[in-house]
Amino acid sequence: MNPDFESEMKEIPAFLYQTAGLDVSAGISYCGDAEDYLFAVKAFQERVEENAAEIEKYRLAGDMNNMAVKVHGVKSTSRAIGALELGDLAERIEKAGKEDRDIPDTDIDKFLIMCTRYAGQSLISITINSPLSFPRNHLL
Repeated sequence: MNPDFESEMKEIPAFLYQTAGLDVSAGISYCGDAEDYLFAVKAFQERVEENAAEIEKYRLAGDMNNMAVKVHGVKSTSRAIGALELGDLAERIEKAGKEDRDIPDTDIDKFLIMCTRYAGQSLISITINSPLSFPRNHLL
């Protein structure tokens, strides 16, 4: 393993490595460094519940185009934090929505459940004493 990458991984709070569904090393690779990874986790945590609610609203209204746009954002931030299963599911939903294909309710339900689970976890607490500067103009 690259010594710089190893150093980056040591900057991440240990509990994130134990969070079900997160591949921290994939997230750091995606973001470039630990600071940007932690910023991505914070941004994801702050918006995931709101995004899930908007996605459900568009779903109930039958507005698959707007739903696909909102799912795209969740897909990107999911991958940035290493939530790869959620990102892959979002990609399938987004693609079906953009191609005007039926999206199985089971896929959307699973996606929304996963978003809700991440929203309920305390991922955001990592930034309380973090020296990160906000706002940053990426990953939002």
